[in-house]
Amino acid sequence: MQARMISGALGAYKADHGRYPTESEGLAALLPSNPNSRNAYVDDNPIDPWGNPFVYRLTPTGGFQVYSTGPNGVDDRGVGDDIGPGN
Repeated sequence: MQARMISGALGAYKADHGRYPTESEGLAALLPSNPNSRNAYVDDNPIDPWGNPFVYRLTPTGGFQVYSTGPNGVDDRGVGDDIGPGN
C-alpha cells in the first residue's frame, strides 16, 4: 500500500515540477525538509514493512519504479521477493 502512496506522491511532484525526482534526489525530494520542493508530498521517509527504505529508479521510458526489497532486504531489481505496487 505504501508503494502506491509513494507513486501518487511522485505524480504530484511531477505535476508541480514538470519532472520526476532524479535518482540522486530520490524519494528524499518528496519530504517536507527538501528545500527545493514546492510541497511536502509525504510526511516521513517511506519505510517498507521490514524496516528498509523503498527503492526508487527512473525507467528508460520516462517513468519510474518504486518497490520494496522484501523480507530479505536484497535488491533484486524489482523481481524475486521484491514487492511493488502491482504485487
